[in-house]
Amino acid sequence: MLGKHGARAQWHIYHVPCMIRHPEGKLAGETSDYFASTHDVARTALSFMGVRAPGIMNGEDLSVIFEGAQPPPRAHFTSCYDNYVLCGDRDWFFLSDSEGRRKRLYDKHSDPLENVDVAAEHPEIVDRMWRVLEDEAGGTLPQFAPSGAKGVIGG
Repeated sequence: MLGKHGARAQWHIYHVPCMIRHPEGKLAGETSDYFASTHDVARTALSFMGVRAPGIMNGEDLSVIFEGAQPPPRAHFTSCYDNYVLCGDRDWFFLSDSEGRRKRLYDKHSDPLENVDVAAEHPEIVDRMWRVLEDEAGGTLPQFAPSGAKGVIGG
């Protein structure tokens, strides 16, 4: 059986390599631990073509890595899968339904496969991750129905 469910949208969903090949082969074989996102693709592609990205475009220009610079720090990643929201950093992974009824937290160091929910032991980290998600969403998180987004929650 193949398939994924949002309630188990853990490392196998969000830990996807982003590969960029420089046209001249710069940094071939090198890696970066930067939290890249699909939001970065357009800005990076435009930069490689010598086109200035519009001011309203989000994402970072990852081409600066090839010149020895680093994009602005990104301390965490956020994502959404089905009606679940995800947030993580180097130490923690947070997963919740978009209404915040089932919040789970995993210690990435002691539990890299994210099997043991430690949310009850770390409510301050759960709250911090939830705030990151709300901030990234502009203050409210989408609420989903079986056919897609139906409104927003939060304040």
